[in-house]
Amino acid sequence: MPRSKRPQRERMHELRPVVLFNKSAAERARETETAERTLQRKAEQFELHGMASLFPKEPAQSSETTRDLPPDRFGSFSSIFPHSSFQWDD
Repeated sequence: MPRSKRPQRERMHELRPVVLFNKSAAERARETETAERTLQRKAEQFELHGMASLFPKEPAQSSETTRDLPPDRFGSFSSIFPHSSFQWDD
């Protein structure tokens, strides 16, 4: 079977018998050559979040993944690297 250009369609195709017709995840995993636990987890997410669970999550905002430390946190840059010409932008 040709692969779909839409991964959401493929995920729904894998999940449909499990979430709509109560087919066991183990049986469907054998049919689709997918890990049983993966199908269980996707089915649980589908039950909780519906079609939205088939789409990738939004990327995290930079403020959630990075932290800014004040420049003087570890002393001045020039005291650590005295031969550098780097200047902090204040």
